[in-house]
Amino acid sequence: MQIAILALDGCLHSGITGPRDMFMVADARQQPAPPAAHSEGHDAPGPFLVSVRSVDGTPVQTFGGVPVEPDAPLLTTPNPDVLILPAILGDISRHCRNTALLSALRTLHAKGTVMASFCAGAFLLAAAGLLDGREATTHWNLAADFRERFPKVHLRAERMLVDGGDYLCAGGVTAYLDLTLYLISRYRSPQEAAHVARLMLIDPHREHQTPYSLGGYRTNHGDKAILRVQQWLEAHYAEPCPVSALAAEACLGERTFLRRFRAATGESPKAYLQRLRTDAARRLLESTPLSFEEITPAVGYVDATSFRRMFRQHTGLTPGQYRERFALPASG
Repeated sequence: MQIAILALDGCLHSGITGPRDMFMVADARQQPAPPAAHSEGHDAPGPFLVSVRSVDGTPVQTFGGVPVEPDAPLLTTPNPDVLILPAILGDISRHCRNTALLSALRTLHAKGTVMASFCAGAFLLAAAGLLDGREATTHWNLAADFRERFPKVHLRAERMLVDGGDYLCAGGVTAYLDLTLYLISRYRSPQEAAHVARLMLIDPHREHQTPYSLGGYRTNHGDKAILRVQQWLEAHYAEPCPVSALAAEACLGERTFLRRFRAATGESPKAYLQRLRTDAARRLLESTPLSFEEITPAVGYVDATSFRRMFRQHTGLTPGQYRERFALPASG
C-alpha cells in the first residue's frame, strides 16, 4: 500500500508524523500469515509504504515553525493508493486558491487515489470540486465556514468520519487517529485495527464529534443589531427570552428580526438559545458537583426530564456519561 501524506505550509507537524507513526506501528506488530493462507493462494498483506509529499517537492514550514523535508513532489510515480490531507491551522484560503495543488488532487483522484482528509483538509477536497453533492465532515468549529464556502457539499459536522468510497473525511485535529485506524481496518483487517488501537490506547469507537463541540457561534456576519442580541443572550440565557424581547433588543420588528437572525447565525433564536443553555450545562457538569436537577434551573429550564432529552440530542451523551468523560479532576 502506497500511502502519501501531503505536507503544506501551516499544517500541524503531528498531522504528518502522527499518521506515519500509526502505519509504522501497524507494520511493526503485524502477525505473519499462517502457512495455510499461502498454500491457498492468498498473499499476506504487504507493508504500508508511507511517503511525505509537498506540492512541488520543496520543504514546507509547519505550524509552529518546524520544517519538513518531503520525500517527493505530489505528482510522483508511483501514484499513492491513499493520499492523506492534514489539519491546517490559520487561514486556509491560500491553499484553497492554489491551482497547482487543486489540479494535482483532481489528477490523482481521477487515477484512482483515495483521498483521505482530516480536520481542515476537507476544505481542500471541497475546493477541488471532489465533494460536490456528497457528504463530508470537518472539525466542528469550522462547520459554519465550510458551509458558507461550499454550499454544494452535504456537511455532516456531527460525524467523526465519513466514508465516500473514493474519499474519506475525518473530523478534528486528532481525528487522524480515527482515520488511520479506519484505513488499517479497510486495507488490513478490523482485527489488526483493534490490535493497534489497544496498543496505542485509542478509543476505536468515536463515531460523533458532538460530545466535543462547544460554541462555534457565528459572530462575523456583520449584522450589528443581531450581534447585540447574541451578546445579550450570552449574559441572559438563564432568563425567559421571548422573541418579542429579543426583537426589541435589536430594535426590529419580530418578523424582520427572525429573518435577519437566521440569515446571520444560520439558526432560529430558539435553537441558538438551546445551544447556549446546553453549553452552559456542559460547563457546569465539567467543573461543579451540581446534580443535573440543580443545573436545569440554573441554565433556564424547569423540567429536568425534557432538558435531559435535549442535552442528549445536542451532545450524543447523557449528562452522566458527559460528566464521566469530561469532568475536570478534583484539586487537592
